Amino acid sequence: MTTALGSPTRRIDAAAKVAGTAPYPADLVPPGSLYACVAFTGQPHARLVDLDVSAAEAAPGVVMVLTAEDVPVNSYGLMVPDQPVLIGPPGTPEGVSRWEADHLAVVIAESPETARAAATRIRARWEPLPVVPDIDAAAAGDQLVWPDRPDNVAYAYRIRKGDAADAWDDAEVVVEATYEVP
Repeated sequence: MTTALGSPTRRIDAAAKVAGTAPYPADLVPPGSLYACVAFTGQPHARLVDLDVSAAEAAPGVVMVLTAEDVPVNSYGLMVPDQPVLIGPPGTPEGVSRWEADHLAVVIAESPETARAAATRIRARWEPLPVVPDIDAAAAGDQLVWPDRPDNVAYAYRIRKGDAADAWDDAEVVVEATYEVP
């Protein structure tokens, strides 16, 4: 229950949501809607040599296939735009997959099944690049993840607040260990 001006009110959709009969946004598909399916690179670290989407474009029910060449601003990121929206075009710095789930293309079709089937018809040729398997290998710097970052450090920030030595001395508990995360 929510409260409005001091008196409890019951949500009008509460019973339907509890019973599972309420429509959710995914249930409300307007007639004539199109569907999208992302084609992933499937490559942990590889350079895109060639991309052919013609078979996907020719599939019945496919409206269009979007690639990196269709994206005017092809970068995004949490703090800075350092990741391509779609990998490519071939032969460019953005044409390198650094994760199996990097996006290669987006298929727009008349049904979700058609979009998924057409995405499997996309053909890409890759030049495999050495994989950096963990943080220790990245720190060694033998293989660069990003060519413009010779130490494999994406970002370094120096924080200059307070006295760290005093903070350690004043801490009630200090936990020291080595932790590894994916």
